[in-house]
Amino acid sequence: MPGKLKKIVPLTKQIVRRLSDEILSGARPAGERLPSLREFAGLYQCSIAVINGAYNCLEEKGLIRRSHGAGTFVADDVRLEHKNFFHAWQAVFDMEPFRKFVERAAPELIINEFPSREYLGNRNYLEWLIQQNTGLAKHPGLIALDEGQLPILADCGVLEPLDELLYRSKILSPEKFPNSLLDAMRYNGKLYALPVNFCLPVLLYNKLRFRQAGRPFPDDHWGWNELLEHAVVLGNQELSLQSLGILFTVSMYASFIFQSGGCFFDLNRNCAIARDEAAEGLMFFSRLMRQEGVVWHHYGDPRDILVKKLASGELAMVLGDSVDYTLLTRIAPPGEWGAQPVPHGSCRAAAVSLRGIGVTSNHPAPEKLLRNLELLFIRNHYADFCRECLALPAYDPVGLGVENFWLEWLKYARPPIQNPSLNVIPMVFETLNQALAQKRELDRSHLLEYQRMINAGL
Repeated sequence: MPGKLKKIVPLTKQIVRRLSDEILSGARPAGERLPSLREFAGLYQCSIAVINGAYNCLEEKGLIRRSHGAGTFVADDVRLEHKNFFHAWQAVFDMEPFRKFVERAAPELIINEFPSREYLGNRNYLEWLIQQNTGLAKHPGLIALDEGQLPILADCGVLEPLDELLYRSKILSPEKFPNSLLDAMRYNGKLYALPVNFCLPVLLYNKLRFRQAGRPFPDDHWGWNELLEHAVVLGNQELSLQSLGILFTVSMYASFIFQSGGCFFDLNRNCAIARDEAAEGLMFFSRLMRQEGVVWHHYGDPRDILVKKLASGELAMVLGDSVDYTLLTRIAPPGEWGAQPVPHGSCRAAAVSLRGIGVTSNHPAPEKLLRNLELLFIRNHYADFCRECLALPAYDPVGLGVENFWLEWLKYARPPIQNPSLNVIPMVFETLNQALAQKRELDRSHLLEYQRMINAGL
């Protein structure tokens, strides 16, 4: 008589997990005849439909074969040891520290790197993952992803929900992940990835430039008006001094959408950038970017170019993120610069950029990946990896020394773009991103057209 099944997991899924373990461990050898649907239904005290669903799932995974009139048998070619892949991409995790991290923390994982290094290959990476991890494809393992890729992969059925796996872990403590970061890794109420590290926007400033201009340092009372005013007055073209450098990312301008009370996509997953609140934030951001003393980080520029200019005094301010903050701590004495949350609009808000790890849904026994997942969060290797990535650790940030400044700011953060369409990133880049990069003066008519184009392309 089988042991009592837990009711917190659907019966079909529990039976699949139990039989997968028995087959992969060799407890049920190749060729063994399994009980009939009626016999199994009696053993588990459930309906024949539940057992039939479990058998269908096991057959799709290649663990059993069903012969009409003869019965159901353990497949002859089941491999007792399955390779566990870690699918990754340079645009999600920097591959050099990532490889070193995985080889140290979980050496049995086989890194499967997507070949493109261009972020505009985002759709290609997603299609590559979907192709390898749906249907009868056999590339089970872990997936490196960001907060924008998660809903697409979850909606396509590539990812396994992790709520129960995390609950059963003897090493990982769910309460050590900030709630806002776990929420960013959910789709339709289910957790599909564990957050690894995160970045938040921040205003950095050169104290000497403010003293020379006779201006007080930025503080918590700074809003958009103060930011724009100083972007105008702190530049000095004769001395080749700029007022403001901007890290030009979706997360940066999404923060201004959120600060005006708007959203990128509404609850129905429709683009909403032309609605009053979002439009206010985007029109302000485009105005800010067009100021004479404002420069920005272009794609392909050295990552530290803005903070080097800030440290040297060429820039008075930088709208950057926590990576810029970390870089600045390494090249400039703390007394020469300061940091503040991004100046607020009608409310305090920020867009969080997040990297995480998901589990493929086609693994014959997904719980067997839990140990590898746990190994990746063991303190020493994990902390070293986050440090090399220049990002803030998402797991136990307090224990790993993340400053309270970031933890408080995190309370106001949410993901910039979360939509299950494969076209969402390309459409945003082809419309809004391109217009901002070309310093177009955005008005409501432009935003209505971009909104229409994005929605049509989803």
